[in-house]
Parts: sequence; C-alpha cells; structure tokens
Amino acid sequence: MSLALLIAFAGGCVLAAAAGASRTAGASRTGSAYQRFLVASRASDVLLSPVGTGLGGYYAAVGRLPSVAAMAPIIGLSIVPVDPDGRPVLAAVAAAPADGRWGHLLEIPKVLAGRLPLADRPGEIAVDQNGARALGLRVGSTLAMKALPAGPSPTGDSAARRPLLRERVVGIVVTRGSVHPVTNLDKVPAILASTALRRQLGPAYTAFDGAYAALVQAVAIGAYAAAILLFFWRPAGIWTIAVTFMLAAATYAALGLLIGVTVRGDLEGFFLIIMISLIDTFLQNPVGNPLANKPLLQFFPSYGPTQFAAAGAFHHQILVGMAALSLAWTAAFAVLGLAVLRLRMPRPARVTAL
Repeated sequence: MSLALLIAFAGGCVLAAAAGASRTAGASRTGSAYQRFLVASRASDVLLSPVGTGLGGYYAAVGRLPSVAAMAPIIGLSIVPVDPDGRPVLAAVAAAPADGRWGHLLEIPKVLAGRLPLADRPGEIAVDQNGARALGLRVGSTLAMKALPAGPSPTGDSAARRPLLRERVVGIVVTRGSVHPVTNLDKVPAILASTALRRQLGPAYTAFDGAYAALVQAVAIGAYAAAILLFFWRPAGIWTIAVTFMLAAATYAALGLLIGVTVRGDLEGFFLIIMISLIDTFLQNPVGNPLANKPLLQFFPSYGPTQFAAAGAFHHQILVGMAALSLAWTAAFAVLGLAVLRLRMPRPARVTAL
C-alpha cells in the first residue's frame, strides 16, 4: 500500500514540477502563446508509428484502449517539390489524413490564409509557413511535385513515366511542429495533402504511416486509482493525504520554477524533473529501498510530505514539523528560482542626458 501511495506521490511531483518549469520557461520565452496554440489545435499526447504499418488494425486496437481518448491516423506520401526540370528543390514531408480525423479532430493546424485541402480534391494542398517562405508560395500558387515510389509498384509504373503533380496551394498553415520542432520530421517544411491524392497515388507511394493519440486526462486516471485504493484500504486520515499532495506539489512546482530559469531547453528541464522526482521518492520508499530509515534521507525534498502522509494515514497524527519542513523546501526553491530569474533578466539600457 505504501508503494502505491509513493507511486501516486511521484506522479504528482513530476506533474507539479513540470508545470512549474514549463510555465517559467514559457514566460521567459514566448509567454503562454504556444500553450494556448496547443489547446486550440487539440494537440495529441503521443505519436505512434510502428515498424511496417499500423493501418491493418493496430491503430484501431490502440484507439479502443480505456486510456486513449481519440486517435487520428496519417499517411506519409513519397512526393517532393521539384523545379520545372523535375529536380527536387526542397526537402519536405508530405502527409495526408487516413480518414477525416487528422487535422479536424486532433492536430488542427492554424490557418493563416485560405483553407485546408478538401478530402475529395487530389489537386489541393496546404503548406506550412516555413515551406511557403522557402518556396515563395501563397494561396493560389501552383507547386510542381514528383511522386517517388517507396516500393515496387503493383501496376509497374515508374517515377520517370509518371507525370508531375501540379498541386494548387489552397492554404498556408501553422502546425505545432513548424513552431516548436520535436522530431526530425518537424525540422523540414510540411505539406498537407488530401485523402483523395493519397488514394490516387496508391500504396506504392506511401512513405510511412502513424497515428496521433490523445490520452485520457490524468485527473480521470487519478480518480480511478483512488477509487481502487479506497476499495481495499481506508486511510485513518484522508485529509492528511490530501494536504501531503498539496505540500509536495508546492515543493516541486517551486523546483520546476528553479529548473525552468536555469536550464536552456525544455527537454533538459523535463529530464531533470523526472529523474530528481523519481530518485527522491524511490529513496523514501521502505519497500524498494532497505535504507529508507537512514538520517541522510531527511535532506531530500519529499521527506517531509512522506512522513506527514504516513503519520496521518496510519496513526491519526499530524506532524506539524514535517509540514513546516516541506514549506521550507518550497520557500528555498522559490527564492533561488526568483533570484536566478532576476539575474538572467535583461537590464534596461541607461540613457545619459546630453
């Protein structure tokens, strides 16, 4: 039972610290604009792309899992922009929705001009702002593209014999990958094609496939875990456990603030948050760590909340000193984070009167 509490405790620490780091990093870079964009675009949580293909039933099976709220499969097309002589001019990723979900249910791009290509029109595409800038495209432009077989064609046609595609640009869009690249595919311009073009080209011109998945919110998962936990065990002081999570969340949120103003990138920040919280809570676990009663553990951030929860849940005791210790960690992290933020803020230029 203590192991289950610590697992939930660790998850809460990670979420709290991640929230603190992301908010701080966002405030020092672009504010909350990117977060608002993710919400408006219904950004997914996971991108699945197995070896081979997942269109044979894998994505559908994953979509039926209780933890998956929505799925949006996509298909990458083996087509590249070319010049009038048929030579490739730009490395780009072209993809089309496997059905009507990608771009409408999940991963909805922000349309800067025009609209998205209609599903039944193979001659329409949309390009992201990076591709439009690199190729000098606008709504109404025509982009010549060449289809390159990704495998043997069942009809025996070759890329040399296949005529160039002349696609009309109907929209200029912004995707989350074009703003904040995460994968290698995000680092090149994106071309959004229609489902009709994918069907017209056929399987021989399919470069890859994948599926974006939105997971059930952590609140629902936490409620489910709490219900199962209460079915087998009723803690002596349920409110002390609630206070414990508040104390731990405050401590790790302050730690997230400190990390957010210290490290340069989001990836490094999240790595530090996850590793620190996992090591911290693992050392406090008497089941997994036989040295959990050593005095050294008193100098770790989660020591106070862990002792506060154990005393309240099993013995009806309220350890005010442990709560104070946790608040001291919170104050220390917050003061250090604010001090680092103050030092890293640009200083206003001095104007000397003539």
